[in-house]
Amino acid sequence: MLKTAIREDRYLNIELNAQLTGKVTPEDQRMIRELVLGVAERRLYLESVLGDMLKQPLQKNRLAVRVILLIGAYQILFMPWIPDHAAVYETVSLAKKNSKTSHASPMINAVLRRILENREALLDISEANFQEKACFFGFPLWIVNLWRKQYDEETAISLMESMGLQRGVTIRANRLKGSVAALGEELKAAEFEVSSLTYSPSGLRVERASELSESEAYQQGRFSIQDESAILVGDIISPPAHARILDLCAAPGGKSFHLAEKCPDCELVSNDIFEKKVERMQREANRLGIENCTFTVRDAEKRQEDWIGEFDFCLVDAPCSALGLIGRKPEIKSLRKPEDLDEIIEIQRRILKQAAQYLKPGGTLIYATCTLNRKENEKQVAWLCEETDLSVGEIGEPIPAARMTQEQDAGMITLMPHLDRTNGFFIAVLRKEPI
Repeated sequence: MLKTAIREDRYLNIELNAQLTGKVTPEDQRMIRELVLGVAERRLYLESVLGDMLKQPLQKNRLAVRVILLIGAYQILFMPWIPDHAAVYETVSLAKKNSKTSHASPMINAVLRRILENREALLDISEANFQEKACFFGFPLWIVNLWRKQYDEETAISLMESMGLQRGVTIRANRLKGSVAALGEELKAAEFEVSSLTYSPSGLRVERASELSESEAYQQGRFSIQDESAILVGDIISPPAHARILDLCAAPGGKSFHLAEKCPDCELVSNDIFEKKVERMQREANRLGIENCTFTVRDAEKRQEDWIGEFDFCLVDAPCSALGLIGRKPEIKSLRKPEDLDEIIEIQRRILKQAAQYLKPGGTLIYATCTLNRKENEKQVAWLCEETDLSVGEIGEPIPAARMTQEQDAGMITLMPHLDRTNGFFIAVLRKEPI
């Protein structure tokens, strides 16, 4: 799985779900997920450590050997609950089982023992500079330098540290089928560990949740798996009865479904450019028992004449660089490139300019991204307000007023993993001038 992901730049969660769900025990799922996601998270540092330990460059070894070295090094350095002898023995045994890697088993054994001998020094970053800390946490310099420039160095370091600690899953209760409290009791009875979310009253945090989608509550549509940052988008929108709502870039549909459950008297149009994604959204709506969503397949970058001036609310969860998701999807560190950003910003602008036209006078546009980059966030809002008759509104409950005082504007918030226990996420509320 790691070998395929490294060679083909795959998104790991998709691969993990395909390979593990319903096929291995929950305990084995947790172990495999920790190894695979952990290696992806710390890959730059592990490769640096291995490079110092090897007599020849790491890349000179075949990929299968490199993957085994990465797995062994990660266990020794970052999985302290695994006994040292087991980490070395099991990793070397793995190499011996494969004809393509068996020849390297003596070298793997020697390298892992050297890492064991030097583990304390390798984990001590008390005197490390900013660049060394970036390597330790497995971040490309271009990402953390962007954060250091746009926020500050302390925030950049906090982001790196906190993204490596993101574990557990957050879920949104389907209010069409019961309350958050009732869902919590049901999951506790099924031996899940649940707790409240940081801000949102609409869901729960679930620890040790690898088998969550196999639970009876999930199968019967009583909840959706969704990060709290995305849940908050639906929380802060309070449409009146019979409002028309457009979710312009809707897939996988969580925000549409949240609003549909919250406002069953409203009419939602849930749109995406990819037909297969829309089909998956339709299946998910069926699981949740949602009947007030209409699904469309349209290009959000192109003007849709029949939508002009038709909606009370328009939600734009725009394509973005996804830097706020690194804690959940560490492979983004290697998949995203700095040259991607300019193209992404232009795509966002084309979508936003179309979206502004779909609002009725006095309507509300909610702009959201799952990234931490002011050029995609605050600067896009400033550009949109200059180009259209939109102006920044105000974000209210359930985000506390004390938290909003940390933001530069009452109509925008950047959620941070180290402050909010969510993905890195941006939300802005904009109002269209009434007639």
